[in-house]
Amino acid sequence: MKRWLAFHLAVLVLLIVHERMHAIMTMLSGEYEAFRARPMGFEVTLRAAAGERSGI
Repeated sequence: MKRWLAFHLAVLVLLIVHERMHAIMTMLSGEYEAFRARPMGFEVTLRAAAGERSGI
């Protein structure tokens, strides 16, 4: 039981750190719109469509 608890806690921390970095990067670029929890996972929504954005 301890093993599963540690595993799920590690996955949760990874998701929080990973998605938070997406949110921070989009906030810095001015593209942040929303943060949503979907059945398949978490997502950071951007203002512009993928075809309208350009890379660094």
